[in-house]
Amino acid sequence: MSGTRAMAVLFLALCCLHLQAYEPRVTASKTSATGGPEEVVRLCLQRIGTNVSSIRDLFFSPDGSVIVYGQGDGSMSSQTTEEWIASAETQKQWTHVVDKISSETLQGTLAVVLVEGHTETWRTDFRSVYTLTRQGGGWQILTLVQENR
Repeated sequence: MSGTRAMAVLFLALCCLHLQAYEPRVTASKTSATGGPEEVVRLCLQRIGTNVSSIRDLFFSPDGSVIVYGQGDGSMSSQTTEEWIASAETQKQWTHVVDKISSETLQGTLAVVLVEGHTETWRTDFRSVYTLTRQGGGWQILTLVQENR
């Protein structure tokens, strides 16, 4: 297992410990997206560029963590999912292009998705780590950590 995958699996294991603290957004009978973890992440990135408000249903909880930081400049933002979406709604959003995506699933209930990509109009490269759960139905995003370059 590569160092990046090992870190992703460790991160996923830590998320398991905190999963009980989150209040799910949906019930077991309602799912927000179909397909596997990679499809949910692709849908999230697609919606960011077209209608960022519509990504709320892709997240497990409004209290999930979103951490975004800039490589080299030291800037970092740590917000809840709801705060991050509200902030993104007030800013111009760019089309996100996925250059590379991979995932690892643990026993079909937790997953980590690694994404490398860029924005189309105003070129910003990014690397992201999404953790997802199937608790409550379909795959939903628990946390997001993104590095912008």
